[in-house]
This record gives sequence, structure tokens and C-alpha cells, in this order.
Amino acid sequence: MALTTPIMIANSSFLAYYLFAGCTLACTVVIAFFMFETRGQSLEEIERKYSADRREKSARPTTANFRLRRLRMNEV
Repeated sequence: MALTTPIMIANSSFLAYYLFAGCTLACTVVIAFFMFETRGQSLEEIERKYSADRREKSARPTTANFRLRRLRMNEV
């Protein structure tokens, strides 16, 4: 951003503002869809919500459904 702003202002006086407005709009959309409302919740409830999301995302896949099979020497 800092390197491209002088170039954009030299070419067009309004292009930099459109870029900044677009970045702000994109951030607003991401926040609106991926952040949940915390109004009226205690700190403990918010912490439980975040830690539950983190546990689900970082859960390792189980090996219960995997079966090993022997390879013959000519299959390798």
C-alpha cells in the first residue's frame, strides 16, 4: 500500500481512495461473516466459544477407518 499510493496519486487523484475504500469494504464483509456477536455474553462464554472452534479446527484425523494392506515386492 505504501509503495503503490504515490504511483496511484501521480496517475489519478482518486484511484488511491477507491483502493482504500475497497480494502475497507472487503474487511467489513469478512468481519461480518466470520466474527460472531458477543454482546450480552460473559467472558467465560466467549472463551468457551473460541476454544470450541479451535478444538474442532485442530482436531487430528483418527486412524480408525484406515486399514493397512501388505504390498508385494513387485508392487513397489
